[in-house]
Amino acid sequence: MRPESRCQIRQRGKRMTDAPAIAAEETGFGRVGRWIGLVLGPALAIGLQFLPPPEGLSVEAWRVVSLAALMVVFWVTEAIPISATALLPLAALPLLGATTMGQAAAPYADPIVFLFIGGFILAACVERWRLHERIALSIASVAGGRPVALVGGFMIASALISMWISNTATTLMLVPIAIGAARAMSGGGSADLALGGALTLGVAHAATIGGVGTPVGSPTNLIAMAFFERAGEPIAFIDWMARALPMMLIMLPLAWLLLCLPLFRRSTHTRYEAIGEVVKTALKALGPLTRPETRIGIVFALVALAWMTRTELNKLPGLGALTDTGIAIMGALSLFFIPSGRGGGEKLIDWKTAERIPWGIAILFGGGLSLAAGMEATGLAAWIGEWVAGLDGVSALGLPNSRAMSRH
Repeated sequence: MRPESRCQIRQRGKRMTDAPAIAAEETGFGRVGRWIGLVLGPALAIGLQFLPPPEGLSVEAWRVVSLAALMVVFWVTEAIPISATALLPLAALPLLGATTMGQAAAPYADPIVFLFIGGFILAACVERWRLHERIALSIASVAGGRPVALVGGFMIASALISMWISNTATTLMLVPIAIGAARAMSGGGSADLALGGALTLGVAHAATIGGVGTPVGSPTNLIAMAFFERAGEPIAFIDWMARALPMMLIMLPLAWLLLCLPLFRRSTHTRYEAIGEVVKTALKALGPLTRPETRIGIVFALVALAWMTRTELNKLPGLGALTDTGIAIMGALSLFFIPSGRGGGEKLIDWKTAERIPWGIAILFGGGLSLAAGMEATGLAAWIGEWVAGLDGVSALGLPNSRAMSRH
């Protein structure tokens, strides 16, 4: 990576200075919503305990229902920080008689949590050296200035990158470039609404679609994997991809077609070259491929390959206990040993960079899994499952299901 100019250093300093102000902005339902949550959450949790437990539900399980209600209200209203809410099971479950402290704490160190941490450290390194930006711009530049092709290029880039790093980070990186391309089409400095809307929505939707493609593509994927593993049906990395990629291949073209309907009517446009030039200029600004980009690219490719072939690697001598989490952690640790190639003993990543990953989400994972452990230990999960199974003969509209009636 090239040394930063004075202007870039000043801009980066300004962003760091503005960080506290940004963090202080109102979130969720704002200050009033937080106060409502602080009152409504405990009131709902306590109020439920004045009601008798439903038939078949133990007292401990009914207490866990109150805890879950409290956490949901706090999460929705952000009465306290979301990650802080996720610590409630650790404090409450032992006091409620649902689990022991050890059982409540164990989910915070679930292997899925460390798979998340390893994946995010790898992604942080990719973002540090802007390799994801180069990949995205390279794909988009192939489309030239043709609007429909440009939307497709940005969506493909967004989906591919989002399979491995945060959907939010992918969108934040690509949207400014997409808006610049839309402005180039108008020629007057204001963005073309049809193209701008298709590009920005395309990037956002493609990031969401691509995030489904791999377990590390989105935190919600890892939560699902954790529940499957706790149910005794673990899903390997490649098994997840085998189920998710077909959905991606269907959803991505459909989203592209829907977003590009207004653009298909344009048979030609005089500013194709100007649009393509915006993307090429951004790509040119990155300069030639650097040593750090090459090295993190190799590490990331090897980790991805190991994830996809892990079930085969388990058959090799000494690798029978290798897991997706182990691969993620080994890949992340290797970044602290591999030199960046720029001299001075610099490594591909340092701890200062690694600290920027969303550690709060790791706690959020643990809190959700700990609450689930309390639901399982008290029989609440089984009771809910039986209740849901009783709805088998009810259609989505609440009417008797003809298929279920035919069985009777």
